[in-house]
Amino acid sequence: MEKDSFSTAKPVADSLIPYIDYYYFHESNHDEGAYAFVFYPNTHNALTIYKNSVIENHPGGSVAVPSDRSFFVCYTAIQPEAFQVRIQRPFSKIGIVFKPLGFNHFISEKLSELVPEKHGVGELGGDFKKKMLPILQKVFQETNTDRKVKLLDTFLASEQTAFEEEQLKKAVDLSICSKGNIPVNKLATEVGVSRRTLGRLFLEHCRCSPKTYLNVVKFRRALKLYMDATDKPRLIDVATETDFYDQSEFIHHFKKLTGYNPGKELKEILLIGEQDTFWKIQ
Repeated sequence: MEKDSFSTAKPVADSLIPYIDYYYFHESNHDEGAYAFVFYPNTHNALTIYKNSVIENHPGGSVAVPSDRSFFVCYTAIQPEAFQVRIQRPFSKIGIVFKPLGFNHFISEKLSELVPEKHGVGELGGDFKKKMLPILQKVFQETNTDRKVKLLDTFLASEQTAFEEEQLKKAVDLSICSKGNIPVNKLATEVGVSRRTLGRLFLEHCRCSPKTYLNVVKFRRALKLYMDATDKPRLIDVATETDFYDQSEFIHHFKKLTGYNPGKELKEILLIGEQDTFWKIQ
């Protein structure tokens, strides 16, 4: 077995496909050192389960350290900027990557009640985690990816529930369809709520502000355009294709969310696995 391995797989159950983008399975059998990477803002959020590790949050990132706890279940909400993840080896973790508002279709509580932190990685609370714990041992013991997927699919399909915040769902759809270009005031008007109510809905169910969400939509579109291109485009071409006013605006936006100039940073970002996991390994 490779010392570091990362693989992805799509859910199979039809009922899950609208809400879950993919699963990933990430482990390292090194007996020392750390695996470190930079995670970039995304409208797709991950529920991550660590085996025998716990997460400690620090300014600008998080660190996973060995622990005698069997499982640590955490949720990464919408991030306003890039942050570093450092995982002490050895480790084993599973990720469930949800589409926008996807996780909200599996919980009865507001996301803000389960994830106290607005940003960063927060330990998940609530009934969902309690119900999930019994099947985790089976998933981590399983070596066949298809059977892992089946175990996760079966559990998640049993936990599906209605998410009825129609105004928020419309706001998220409009944010994505507008490619992040719709002003917050217009977004609130389009869905028929005040700007204050819109902010509350985003905070309760996305753990971010509408403006942050729009910024992430716009950033992620540019990042994906660059990463998906076989012949990497010039910055001016990325800016034009993703509706920035000019190259300078794109550079400013990119630096605001990552802290770095895109000319150098984009060349260091890698596709990890077979889905849209874009990390800079450190």
